[in-house]
Amino acid sequence: PNYTFALSGRGETYRRLGEFDKALADLDKAVQLLPNDWYNLNTRGRVRSAKKDFPGALADFQAAIKAGDYAITHVNMGLVYLQMGRASDA
Repeated sequence: PNYTFALSGRGETYRRLGEFDKALADLDKAVQLLPNDWYNLNTRGRVRSAKKDFPGALADFQAAIKAGDYAITHVNMGLVYLQMGRASDA
């Protein structure tokens, strides 16, 4: 599909199922279609974090904060810093 709502919803479903490559494919397309949507960026950051792509996750969370400054994105970014052993940045 080329509908961001459908792509992000399916991407989130794949994330919850642990199918991270499928989730990332849908979320990459959703971000391509709607690049300033904080939800798509935040969800993709969560997938990248689960795949241990911490630099990619941080980039997505930073972009999500610019698009819409929601507390959950700050929490997610802090969790990535903790996983990286950078508690002082969290």
